[in-house]
Parts: sequence; C-alpha cells; structure tokens
Amino acid sequence: MPRTIPLLLFPSLLATVVGAALAVAHASSFGPYADDDLAWILRNSPYEGERAAAVEELSDRRAGRDAIAEGTADRSSAVRLQAYVALARRGDEKAFPMLLALADDPDPRVRMHSLRGISFSDDPSVRQRLEKAAAEDPDPDVRLYARRLLGR
Repeated sequence: MPRTIPLLLFPSLLATVVGAALAVAHASSFGPYADDDLAWILRNSPYEGERAAAVEELSDRRAGRDAIAEGTADRSSAVRLQAYVALARRGDEKAFPMLLALADDPDPRVRMHSLRGISFSDDPSVRQRLEKAAAEDPDPDVRLYARRLLGR
C-alpha cells in the first residue's frame, strides 16, 4: 500500500498544496487566456507545487506543449519529471529516452513517475522495463506500481 502523508501534520506542505491548487484553478478559469496564465505560473512561480500543478493542467490542453517543454528544464526534479510525463502522455517520443533513464533514479517516487511516463509509449522495451521493475525494484511500492501498469 502506498505511503501517505497526513497533510494536517505539516502545515507548510498543506499550504503549498492548497496554494498550488488554488493558483492553477484560478489560472484555468480564464478561457482563452488560461494557457498563457498557466505558462506564466510554470515559468515564474517560486513554488514547486504550483509549477508541477501548472504542468499537469497544461498536459490536458492542446496549446500547452511549448510551456510543458520548458518545464523539462525546471530547477525542481519533480517539475522536470512531471513535464516529461506530460510530454509522454501527449505522445512526444522525445520524452521517452529521458523517462527510460529516470526509471533507474535513486528516488522511488521518480522511478514510479518514470514508469508511468514510459507506459504511454508503444516501444517494445517498455514491457521489459516494467517487468524488470515489477520483479527487481528495491522498493515495494515501485514493484506494486509496475505490476499495476502491466495489468497484473
């Protein structure tokens, strides 16, 4: 079972999560200007959570590809990873080699997101990589997640 953090025990984390959600919800509500506002948040927000949330929101929008690509150079590894996953979800094969490399990252959260990102590809090596993670990853959460992505 994935570990969860009770946000009420960490007020600063709760504030960041709530702040990110509010900022992105606000920016998303501006219709034709929403992509520009989300791109601005991605480029300028000092908060990692806001930038990651902006990438996630942009990933569902047609016009957000350029801003998402900029997210791959973000100072935060979490935002960079979110951007690569968003590009992979859009079918951008340029993201695949980076996501495949991140499947060996020391951080199990990064490995899980990487596996999620590569699962969007039709590359034949994906199944092999997911099977390897399901059988050999040192973290039980990553093994479980890889099995879920394999449909087991």
